[in-house]
Amino acid sequence: MVDLVLSLALPFLVAVAVAGVLRLSAGPERGGRLTGAGLAVGFLGWWLWARGLSPMVAEPIHLAPHVTLGGLLLGAAADGWIGRRAAAWAVAAVFSAACLWALAGMPGDLAAVAAQGLPLLAVAALWGLSVAVPARAATTAPAALLLLAMAALGLAGAAAAFGVAGVTAAALALAAASLGVLVWGPAAAAQPGWVPALAGGGTFTALAAALVAAEPGAAGPLAVLALVFLAEPTAARLPAGGARLATLARPLWLAAVAAVPAALAGFLAQVAARVSSG
Repeated sequence: MVDLVLSLALPFLVAVAVAGVLRLSAGPERGGRLTGAGLAVGFLGWWLWARGLSPMVAEPIHLAPHVTLGGLLLGAAADGWIGRRAAAWAVAAVFSAACLWALAGMPGDLAAVAAQGLPLLAVAALWGLSVAVPARAATTAPAALLLLAMAALGLAGAAAAFGVAGVTAAALALAAASLGVLVWGPAAAAQPGWVPALAGGGTFTALAAALVAAEPGAAGPLAVLALVFLAEPTAARLPAGGARLATLARPLWLAAVAAVPAALAGFLAQVAARVSSG
């Protein structure tokens, strides 16, 4: 129990501290956009505490912290030094292609890619949604962080159903780090910036790929889990009351709508695990 509390408290508190320092030191606009770096630093801090340094090998679970670090560096560059949004999207596309190639096991030809079938397709769909939705102009910073947290919790539930403890712990840490940055949501910029998209979404997908690599039957539940990132349009249609009430109601509606596919993915993972075990 103590280890569980520490594994949740460490990424949460580190994310809160880093996001706060960046927000207060870099100013309201740039600092607000860079608060997402707290997510990456919080997760990396937990990883070093729980697992130490990971080798650079073609296994998704070991690639996760490297994806986080790459997403942090490129996301910060896109937010701070790449002025044109088209250039930032180009950087994100190249980073995404490189990470998906690595998560697929660094195949040398298209035949090797096609042989992976549905599991690779599910991972690619998760990557596209988990990176594109937080990065799009219509998504607010708190909404992007909340969706990442709910998706990570759903991934943790699916991994627990299959008994993949490493992915379960890492997904919970990612959710805690996302919620840590969410504490600074009202002080963040209107847009979430590129760090939550590249580092947060990329790390989430790397952990999902690790689950699929350990249990190919997880591809179906993960396809359902991808619907978490499509929850915002539905939540926006639900009644939120007046302006003051909407400040509280909107996040609650978003969490409730996102919880449906997250819970369904966990349930389907339990069913798939029981079927595969005979």
